[in-house]
Amino acid sequence: IYREGSPQMLSERGPGQSFGEIALMYNCARKATVRCEEDAELWAIDRYTFKRISTNASAQMLTEYEKFLSKVSGFDQLT
Repeated sequence: IYREGSPQMLSERGPGQSFGEIALMYNCARKATVRCEEDAELWAIDRYTFKRISTNASAQMLTEYEKFLSKVSGFDQLT
C-alpha cells in the first residue's frame, strides 16, 4: 500500500488481509493506492454491505456481552 503520489511503501498485505475499511466506514476518499507485485484475486464490497455486516457483528457482540454480564453476581441487582 502506497500513499498517493509517493513511491514509498506504507504497508504490505497478504492472503486473507484487507484494506480500505476506513474509507468504507467514514464514506471518505481513499488515501492510498494498492499495487500487486504478483497475480492476485481481489474481492470488493460496497459501502452499504460493509456497514450492514459491521452493524450485525456489533449487535452480536453486544448480545454476548449482555449475556455474560447477566451472569455476573451483583449485577442482577442493577436495573
